[in-house]
Amino acid sequence: LHFVEFFVNGVEADRYDFLILGDKVVGKLSVVLFYGIMFILAVVITWLWGDFYHWFSDFGHSPPIISIFITRSELLYLFKYIEDLLFGFLLGLIVIRISRMISLHTKWGRELLKDFLQILGQISKEEAFFLALFSSIAEEALFRGALQPIVGLTVASFLFGVLHIGTKRYFLIWTIFATVMGFICGLLFIFRGGLLSPITLHFTVNFFNLLWIKEQYSVASSHH
Repeated sequence: LHFVEFFVNGVEADRYDFLILGDKVVGKLSVVLFYGIMFILAVVITWLWGDFYHWFSDFGHSPPIISIFITRSELLYLFKYIEDLLFGFLLGLIVIRISRMISLHTKWGRELLKDFLQILGQISKEEAFFLALFSSIAEEALFRGALQPIVGLTVASFLFGVLHIGTKRYFLIWTIFATVMGFICGLLFIFRGGLLSPITLHFTVNFFNLLWIKEQYSVASSHH
């Protein structure tokens, strides 16, 4: 969370006077570097011990529904990608609904939301988009594309949950939610045969929840 706060709010120049770039620029470059390293790690692990075949949509065991009517391979690939996007997006909307219910109707969820409002409330739409994009691609590449074929669904999902551990007790609900998300993305990775669906799901949840947090921050600020 402190890393995300660094991305949104930047750093204080007097603490890092050796940095000649603007605070916001430094924060954004740090996020790009962090997720860039994560993505490179995913590539290295897959190159050494895995198979990049798992990364890309395959309709060998999960053909698109429209294959009943169309046999041309290039069209099948097109519809397979469209289906993957739709599966990820629609499932993401369901996850968003559940996560907001947790945030509004549970004690720990409300406490967690307060922290998120302080850290992420001033995020811009552009920052929300790029943070969601970088995190979804890098994290899915590492935990689903690289690790899951090697260590299995359960271990990869719990490792994904560990990435979302916080310092306060009520952050446990975030860790549990992330672990469940890991299982959902992992199953989607298996049944859709590639990373496109889990990346779409991950991006949808992150992006729209970041925008919702921004909206909630604006509402809370207007009441003060």
